[in-house]
Amino acid sequence: MGVDKERSHQLMKFVRGALYLPFTKVVTPSGQGDGVDDNWYQLQLLNPPDSNDVMDAAVGEHRSKAMFDTYFWYHQFAIVLSGEMVAQDLDTGDVYRGHEGDVFYWAPGLSLRLGGEFGAMGIKTPVPLRWVNTPEGKREVTMHLLDNEILLDGSPPDEIRDISGREKLPPRRKNMKFIRDALRATPVKVDSPVSVDNDWWQVVLVGPMETNLTASATIANHRSKSSIVCDHQWHQVAVILDGEMEVENLDTGEVYRGHKGDMFYWAPGLRHTVGGEFLVYAVKTPEPLRWMRGSDGNKEEVNLLRLGDEIIHPGTPPDEIRMDPIITA
Repeated sequence: MGVDKERSHQLMKFVRGALYLPFTKVVTPSGQGDGVDDNWYQLQLLNPPDSNDVMDAAVGEHRSKAMFDTYFWYHQFAIVLSGEMVAQDLDTGDVYRGHEGDVFYWAPGLSLRLGGEFGAMGIKTPVPLRWVNTPEGKREVTMHLLDNEILLDGSPPDEIRDISGREKLPPRRKNMKFIRDALRATPVKVDSPVSVDNDWWQVVLVGPMETNLTASATIANHRSKSSIVCDHQWHQVAVILDGEMEVENLDTGEVYRGHKGDMFYWAPGLRHTVGGEFLVYAVKTPEPLRWMRGSDGNKEEVNLLRLGDEIIHPGTPPDEIRMDPIITA
């Protein structure tokens, strides 16, 4: 085992026809895996090494009406592509039946029962599973707890107080959000753009406050053939829903033209342009932007990467600059 330096330095990945590629059956050791069962067929579109283990993206099908239980310690966004996905929150009893164009968000701490015959695309952060070929077939490797992993237990509390008479605590946020017809939601024009242009229309499906500032999911619509320059400082998966998106890597000159069903992944450090008339579904981590309603009622962008007059401590310069490798310290 080692580091794939070429893949880990890949700042952009493009998968043509991502939503229409064939799947491989998943084999689980006991008929029940960590988040899947024996009825899963799946294809990994964004592999963990592509994002330096920050996020992944996959498409798949569950080919049975059987239900199975799973516990979320990670964030996941799921688009229903076909069929009916049945999701039950085991703590609240809430049941949702998702169909084509619906979106789910599942948060850490959720105990979920999932099933139905459906096709879906899932985007997760951090990466909960890896997939390997075995003599029996494609099998998952869970990343949450490795066999014989060395763990240090935390120290016990100094005391445990009686909380029976304590005033009411803030309500817990729900661990599941469901948006029916999410992919057909109506975007709103961005009136005071900073990182985008005046032809940008957008709607936030799942906002940063709903994911503890970890990630977001949006629908965006660019309504002109003009291009904007992006200096990526976050991870982003973008799925083209309609139109044509033209992307140029400014460091290599590579140009990709994405259409319905194609997927882009953009990594921190990528300098590129985005242009064309398109509709896109995007998931970002961490979240670089927030959206506010101004005093005039207009939708305004707040760029979290460029706060005005932010106090930042400068780094110390190097002790020396040497291009030849140091042999001994």
